[in-house]
Formats: sequence, structure tokens, C-alpha cells
Amino acid sequence: MVHQMLLVLKQGKLFHAPVANPRQVLDVGTGTGIWAIDVADHFRSATVTGVDLSPTQPQHVPPNCKFQIDDASKEWTFRKNHFDFIHIRHLLVPTPFFQPP
Repeated sequence: MVHQMLLVLKQGKLFHAPVANPRQVLDVGTGTGIWAIDVADHFRSATVTGVDLSPTQPQHVPPNCKFQIDDASKEWTFRKNHFDFIHIRHLLVPTPFFQPP
């Protein structure tokens, strides 16, 4: 629902970054994976990887879209400069000033 609301607010745009033809796209904190799936449909020649702590993504996705369980707050397992486009939205990272109980 939030994804759809943001699409309406952003006049149907999935992003505003000046990205033309990415080969590798990363969606950090992918959640249900809806953004990654939409981007995979939009950029058919790109490989879109969604990462999240929980495996809540659907099984049937575009062939150029994949998901994996990963903790983005830990050291990344991807090669440096591997991605042309990295998407992060609505994530809360604990800081020394705020520690959950």
C-alpha cells in the first residue's frame, strides 16, 4: 500500500535518480519486494537484487529479479562498485543515541 501511495505522489515514477540503463540494481530493505519487481519489469536487461532480513517476497518474480536474506547494517557481501543503482527507502538504523529496548 505504501508503494502504491508513493507511486501516486511521485506521478508514477519509481525513482528520481538520473539512471538510464543500469546493469545491476540493489534494493536494500526490500520488504515485500514490490519496488524491486517493478524495477525489474522496467529495466528488463538489468539484474535486480532485493535484500532484507526476512524472506517475505513472492516466489514468482521476473527472471531478472532475485531476493536474498542479508543484513545491510553489517559488512556488505557484494563487490565494491558492483551496483549501478542502489535504492533504500524507509529504513531505521539504530544509532548510539537511540537503542531499542
